[in-house]
Amino acid sequence: MKQIVTAVLLPLFLGLMLSGCGAEDTVFLERAAEAVEEGNAAVQTEAKEGPDQDPEPFYVYVCGAVKTPGVYRVEQGARIFEAVALAGGFTEDASPESLNQALQVADGQMIRILTREEEEAQTAAGEERERAGGTPDGMPSGQESGKTAVEEDGLLDLNLASVSDLMALPGIGEAKAKRIVAYRSEHGAFSAKEELMNISGIKEGVYNRIRDYIKVK
Repeated sequence: MKQIVTAVLLPLFLGLMLSGCGAEDTVFLERAAEAVEEGNAAVQTEAKEGPDQDPEPFYVYVCGAVKTPGVYRVEQGARIFEAVALAGGFTEDASPESLNQALQVADGQMIRILTREEEEAQTAAGEERERAGGTPDGMPSGQESGKTAVEEDGLLDLNLASVSDLMALPGIGEAKAKRIVAYRSEHGAFSAKEELMNISGIKEGVYNRIRDYIKVK
């Protein structure tokens, strides 16, 4: 608005002043007018370009039962269903219910879509492990696995962690811990710790609190 007022009123002001000014005053006013115009041009350029830069994009790897698996660029705040769309959508044998498509993606995340056959096989395998001697919290006994969830580096392995192990993490109560174990039983071993954000109730905020305490082998 100020620029419009300046552009309209300045010529009128100069016309009135020049009618009663000497040569030196005329030169001064002309230079002042040029300075104002240059200032207006700079302001207009800044307004067009804007001081803020666009946020950096995320890159995600979409694989499994999608038509065109690959690494895709998405904007911050994008959802899993948008990443799947970039990969051509689901194949005919896909199981869209194998993950929560409404979750936001994280930079570097791998989004793997299971086929119906894979989902059924993993569910059956989880049930078989429980029948074969799984503990009440869904983990094989220490004797059978021969491994511990917390290793020498102090990080918790998501693929070995029990409910009680997970509850030691900040922000993870019993309900979330049980959902993590259930997800692992249904979908198989975690391939990346970012997969935790596919689980209901574990958003980016919770993940950021625990990501430095966990790992996937």
